[in-house]
Amino acid sequence: MNRDSDEVELERARSREAALEVTFGLKVKVKALKDVDAELNGTRLRAGTLVEATLQDRIVFHNDSELDLLDLRRRARALGGRFQLKASKSEYLVSNNPSLLEADDILLSPGTAGDVLLKIFCDYDKRIGTLEVLEADRPIMVGETNVRTTSPLKDGDTIRIDVGQFLKCNFSERIIEEERNIIRTLEVSEVTHHFSSGDIGLEGISFNVVRGELVCVMGASGSGKSTLLKVLAGQLEPTSGQVLLNNQQLYPNLDQLKRYISYIPQEDAFDEHLTIGENLQFAAAIRSPHLSRRDRSRRLEGKLVELGLSERRDAVVGTAVKKTLSGGERKRLNIGLDMIGSADVYLFDEPTSGLSSKDSEHVIEIIRSMAHNKIIIVTIHQPSSKLFQMFHKAILLDKGGRLVFFGTPTEMLRYFAEAEHQHQFGADLGACAACGTTRPEFIFDVLETPLRDLSGDIIYEENNRGQLVPARRYAPEFWRDKYEAFRLIQDVKQVSLRKEPVAPLPSAPLQRKKRVPFRWHDEWTQLRTLLKRAFISKLRNRGNLVITIGVAPVLAFLIASLLRYS
Repeated sequence: MNRDSDEVELERARSREAALEVTFGLKVKVKALKDVDAELNGTRLRAGTLVEATLQDRIVFHNDSELDLLDLRRRARALGGRFQLKASKSEYLVSNNPSLLEADDILLSPGTAGDVLLKIFCDYDKRIGTLEVLEADRPIMVGETNVRTTSPLKDGDTIRIDVGQFLKCNFSERIIEEERNIIRTLEVSEVTHHFSSGDIGLEGISFNVVRGELVCVMGASGSGKSTLLKVLAGQLEPTSGQVLLNNQQLYPNLDQLKRYISYIPQEDAFDEHLTIGENLQFAAAIRSPHLSRRDRSRRLEGKLVELGLSERRDAVVGTAVKKTLSGGERKRLNIGLDMIGSADVYLFDEPTSGLSSKDSEHVIEIIRSMAHNKIIIVTIHQPSSKLFQMFHKAILLDKGGRLVFFGTPTEMLRYFAEAEHQHQFGADLGACAACGTTRPEFIFDVLETPLRDLSGDIIYEENNRGQLVPARRYAPEFWRDKYEAFRLIQDVKQVSLRKEPVAPLPSAPLQRKKRVPFRWHDEWTQLRTLLKRAFISKLRNRGNLVITIGVAPVLAFLIASLLRYS
């Protein structure tokens, strides 16, 4: 801990500089390794003190700055784990499913869907080992070698579990370290975008999202929600400002970084003439051609259960006019097509539009289940109270793409309740006793408070479309400036986690002199899948089938009749 700069640095192992040891389990245990001028649940953190807490608690430091334990856990998950091997134990099971493990085995941090079960045999004297793959729905590699059954291990070898997830074997020190080469942070810095017409889409947007957070983007129509998502997806380069993934600029490195981002628009991406199971099966084959049919089938079964569509797997999706699935089922299927992939950042554009409140909750619950190990940003017009509280953070945009709040849902509700109380009654900020108890719709009521004349009647003005709309009491610039002042105060109070050095993401082999080997199996699997999907879809489309089979003979008959006597 840096007392002068109020920064906290995370380490996977205890060192001489370590001040606190935090263990996350059913309870959060915080042990003070040395005297720290801070409190947790009213207990001073002196050397040797052990305090039990929950994820909702915060460590309060000497200058009233705070450290959120929930945020600390998200950062710790991204670092991976460090496992000390015991001299008395030579066999270890490795899995991301705790129910498959016993005491002292190696539990991986959450990764993509599907279980992995490995066994590592250790020979500490010879500093070697053996890897056995017991269960995996993805390729397990040691170096450049794909392991299907067993593989020898030597000191310093790296086992690739998944994209960006590795185990480094250090038999001489009896340590196995889990390394995560993944997208840990998404940072937006002073992003502004002007359209060719001269209209402002976004103006000076800045915020930071870490791995494990589910963030919603709220705002009225035309406030720049979809524009922001397209900028983050690499589809719309901003006029100024930067989008950073792991401190790397997105647009100068777009070819390298775009594979880590998945953008899911409002439009459906599935084939209407295929069943639910077929749509997901073909999506898995196209996105993961390296997997065997058995592994893809297992991933498909798990995804159907996760989406709540296992009982409808044989139902044909149907057209927008002739529907066989409900709106919620169609949305869940559309989400599932991209969930089969292995992106680190998911961007959902209005996934709940046109759905009932119950279907909306089900869709957000599915998206939330992905958020434990991803960065997920969702645009939503105006959520219900229950839906709003399901998000970890919320971004509020006003007209002209201006950022007027970024924080937790509870903080946003409290902020606007206090602001409304201050403007109505002239009380100081924070004087509202009932702040934080209002519904989310209240936020927009405060944001768009109408301007009234002396008699109390609403004053109307003409917008750029020639329509009469209520004039606003406070302009978007007012709310933006107010939030900037509020954020400066909060930054002083909040303890910042020092940015740990992030390993560079694996770059595409564009500058290698030797030719990249052509993956015939993967390319052939994708081509065969596309042809099969197109053939089945056209075969089930009766109108297309009639035209394809009947048009040629009819034309031939007509032409023959006309040219018969020529």
